[in-house]
Amino acid sequence: MVRKGLLHSSSAELELIRSSGEENVGGIAALGKALVLLQRIGLDVIQEQEQALTGRALRGLAQIPGLEIYGVKDPGSPRFAQKGGVIVFRLEGIMANRVAKELAERGGIGVRYGCHCAHLLIKRLLNIHPLLALLQGLIVTLFPQIALPGLTRVSLGIENSEEDVGTLIRLLGKIALQPRAGVDRPITSTQTDVQRQMDEFASAAAQRVYSEGNS
Repeated sequence: MVRKGLLHSSSAELELIRSSGEENVGGIAALGKALVLLQRIGLDVIQEQEQALTGRALRGLAQIPGLEIYGVKDPGSPRFAQKGGVIVFRLEGIMANRVAKELAERGGIGVRYGCHCAHLLIKRLLNIHPLLALLQGLIVTLFPQIALPGLTRVSLGIENSEEDVGTLIRLLGKIALQPRAGVDRPITSTQTDVQRQMDEFASAAAQRVYSEGNS
């Protein structure tokens, strides 16, 4: 990467640079085949299937204690017609990475967790103050084993079934009711633990510097 002022290529050279490389022929062909398949199934059929699965999931997840859904929550809402098959949620007292791990290991369900490339939005939804967000960044650099707050996201599509949704609801219900002992907690609720770890780190660093200075 260089500053723009250091580039002195002519227009012809820039055009050659822009057109260099090879097209993603395989990706283009796959995209075209996928679009043909979607047309054969029918986008209206896909939307109907996604909304049926999403509606059932929302109704089931709403019954799980401590589970909070973000976005459109009610299948009876006028906005539900514009909702895709994506549901974002969190379980009170259980970190998103733990939820994802439990779903994968116990049900073979793949979800995404964390900030979903939307850090500012997620931290706002979780009411994380900007100063605390900066502190979290420092802490995770010093202590990579600490999990940061985030949300869990499940996506439903034409390849899913009613049975899949039932498995998701059943497992999340079990995860929500399992004992909290040993479960990771967000650093926003473990300030004492964080302070202790920071003190230990500072003490160890000071001792190392002292030892090196006297060696």
